Amino acid sequence: MRKLFAFLVWTWLQTGCASLSESQCAAGDWYTIGEADARNGYLSARIESHHQACVKYAVQVDPKRYRDGYQAGLQVFCTPVEGFQFGRGGGSYSGQCPRDMAAAFLSGYGLGRDLRALDESIREVDVRIAELREDAKDMETSETAREAAARAVGFAKDEKRRYEDRRSDLLYRAREQGYRDAW
Repeated sequence: MRKLFAFLVWTWLQTGCASLSESQCAAGDWYTIGEADARNGYLSARIESHHQACVKYAVQVDPKRYRDGYQAGLQVFCTPVEGFQFGRGGGSYSGQCPRDMAAAFLSGYGLGRDLRALDESIREVDVRIAELREDAKDMETSETAREAAARAVGFAKDEKRRYEDRRSDLLYRAREQGYRDAW
């Protein structure tokens, strides 16, 4: 049983780590793969993962076609609009944009990342408000504890309003700059 479990874990790790399937390796469209990697925010070093995935199928990576596609993909990815989407979606920027495009990308990325952080803060406050409301209704706790929880709900609502005001300001800036899906 223990050997079976170890084998299943090993198999899962092997398949979970593969960046490309056998059919993708066999198709060998390295330009498109490089372009997609760049557009999805991966570093160009991802080609090594592709190499590791495809060597199992006796398929060679074409580094030149991959780099050409990757450079084309960066032209799409390294824009303020894509930076905004990437930051808002929780992407982690690792310096993949060329220097001449990085500042523009980072302006959108920072705004998107800030909006994401505010959205997360608002969700956390909502959870805290719900918990405090339950505490305020809990008849098994003291009257003093219930009153303190009720007061804390008010403070949490104020905190949420501040987050929402900041979020509205950032959304306004995003719309002003033409970022799609800012609302």
